[in-house]
Amino acid sequence: MFDKLLEGSGWFVVVLSALESVLSTLLFVWATSDWLNRQVGSIVIVSECFAYTGKVAEFGQRRNGVWYWKIEFRRTFFDWESKIWENFLELINRVVSVSVEVDQLVWKGSSSSVYTPKRFCNSVVSVGVVEDSVWILVWAKLAPPKVEAFVWKAVLRRVPSLVELTKRGIQNLGRCLCSLCHEQLESSDHLFCQCKVSWEVWQRWCSNWRVVFVCPDNVKSFIIAWENQPVKKTLKSIWKMAFFGIIWSIWLYRNELFNDKPCS
Repeated sequence: MFDKLLEGSGWFVVVLSALESVLSTLLFVWATSDWLNRQVGSIVIVSECFAYTGKVAEFGQRRNGVWYWKIEFRRTFFDWESKIWENFLELINRVVSVSVEVDQLVWKGSSSSVYTPKRFCNSVVSVGVVEDSVWILVWAKLAPPKVEAFVWKAVLRRVPSLVELTKRGIQNLGRCLCSLCHEQLESSDHLFCQCKVSWEVWQRWCSNWRVVFVCPDNVKSFIIAWENQPVKKTLKSIWKMAFFGIIWSIWLYRNELFNDKPCS
């Protein structure tokens, strides 16, 4: 953005004016700050050094795409001052763009660098938010959309299990247990991960693949653990699709049992 600054920023005019005001009141000032000492060593500021004041663009020019400073002083340098001035020029040249391309505004909120209101809203909403990697596993395009949407609900514990229905005021939690094992309250985590009937289904599949698998106690941890099992790369997609197929089949079987028998 160096070219934009050269076009005439009032901020730079103020800075130069303030610098000249300071220089006109000093004879010799040795820089003592740690930052200056680290960057350019000791600096001598000579009173009334500039021959004229102006905007940044007036203190240099571009030749063949390269910026050259042209700063005139009221007097010539002493020998010991020349080295200091060279060090100072080296410092300020670090912020000068050497690119021959024309400056332009870009939007850093997207990979395309193009601004849209939608991308702006997304960037504002996502400030400080870390995306959960589990959603890459859920929306992997390995199953029909309705099955992936169902797994998404299961990860969020929004599947209409008996526990969830009770929260919505639809089911009496004290009267209905898991439709499969009839031993524990039917939450989504219990139904797909903790129920002994579901566990037998998962273990039957794993044994056919010769995989020793310990079922986590929630769906989110389950799908992550399923992804990390030591399965051959050529068969990995089949293994991952099986997760969606099994969890969907458990749900369909549960619905058949639930609809055929009254809650007791």
